[in-house]
Amino acid sequence: MGRVAVGGARPHARGGATRPRRRDRRGPYARRARNRPPTRREVPRALRDRGRRDLLGHRFGRGRTVPIVGSTEELAAITEPGTKRKYLDLVDRESTWRNETPARSLLRVASYRPVERLSDIRAPTLLLAGTDDAIVDSDAVVSAADRLSRGTVVTMPADHFSPFGEDFEPAIGHQLSFLRDALE
Repeated sequence: MGRVAVGGARPHARGGATRPRRRDRRGPYARRARNRPPTRREVPRALRDRGRRDLLGHRFGRGRTVPIVGSTEELAAITEPGTKRKYLDLVDRESTWRNETPARSLLRVASYRPVERLSDIRAPTLLLAGTDDAIVDSDAVVSAADRLSRGTVVTMPADHFSPFGEDFEPAIGHQLSFLRDALE
């Protein structure tokens, strides 16, 4: 005959005394269906939670990683539409590189605001703004250049990753021209 659980308790797995039910320990997204990706509101918290677990566990060989780039349905550092393919196309097919970063590396990304320190920069500075960039708005880059005492901005028809691929030559041309002018 089975045991009857009273007051939220359940029979112990080995029989005998009953114990109270444990709370679900899968974290804040336990109610979320396993096959459903996190919503935009859930992503920052999910990344932060994974980062904290990595920060604590990496010393014991149980570190967590997060994809650097993923599709819009994935939990990754960069999830803008179309960026996953462009990013991964930059990687040599023979490379042993893996699309992952320690989750703890993302803990400070949400509060990282480089534009707050622009007035501290005194050196000649070149900013390249891509008009097709889905990650960094080109207008924001132009306004950031205005805050630099010796800033130069070049706007080019490029996305965030194309200066490392198909727009490599024009980007390098702008950089070399800037360096020649800065060193004169």
